[in-house]
Amino acid sequence: MIQITHASSTEDLQGILDLQLENHLTTLSLEEKKSQGFVTVRHSFEQLEELNKIAPHIIAKYENEVVGYILAMTKASRNLIPVLIPMFDQFDQLLYRGKSVSEYEYLVIGQVCVGKNQRGKGLFDQLYLAYKNAFSEKYSFAITVQSLPLKAGNYVWQFETTDSLGVIQTYMQGQIQVYPDIARP
Repeated sequence: MIQITHASSTEDLQGILDLQLENHLTTLSLEEKKSQGFVTVRHSFEQLEELNKIAPHIIAKYENEVVGYILAMTKASRNLIPVLIPMFDQFDQLLYRGKSVSEYEYLVIGQVCVGKNQRGKGLFDQLYLAYKNAFSEKYSFAITVQSLPLKAGNYVWQFETTDSLGVIQTYMQGQIQVYPDIARP
């Protein structure tokens, strides 16, 4: 049986890193990337540990092996992963309900990964529900970042916030869209 929980040990964090490597864009074929998706950022153990101290990652475990995860990032973690600093800088430029996004307590739904053997079984929905339950009281909304299907060898970032306002602003080649899942009234 799969257990959904917070990452709470070095083994849990190492399990995230192992699954991350298995699904990283540099380790998959082009066909796998197109059909199954991929993760783009590789974290160090230290980065993952620091992120987890700020907002615990949600993981799925099967027989003590991490088989899925959602990483959590907040404004406090913006400088921990240098490649993501421009993303946070863009958030600072966005207006949401007439205020800068940076004026809110928001959560970035970081990297999401479900192991190949667990896909199609509803695990993503279970992870997301646990994420929502863990963080919805503390944060005003969550922003997701997705890599869209490859086109001419490039991937596109898409940013979304969870609320009910619709499209807020275009970012790079994607859009910021909002959904009513996590946001508080």
